[in-house]
Amino acid sequence: MNSRKLNKILITVLVIIISIAIFIAFLYIKMSNDKFVPLFAGVLFALIPAVIINAIWNNKSQKKDI
Repeated sequence: MNSRKLNKILITVLVIIISIAIFIAFLYIKMSNDKFVPLFAGVLFALIPAVIINAIWNNKSQKKDI
């Protein structure tokens, strides 16, 4: 396994762990204040890491000829 692929895997795992920790902290703060947790919160916290992971793995910068 080359170094670049290993870095991508480590960054992906790190993004997943951080996003789960932020989501749990968000739920804890909302619930401790007896506030309603919106139903779309899970989708929001899943969509942002998905976009970041997609950008990591599909980094195709192409030069355009003008």
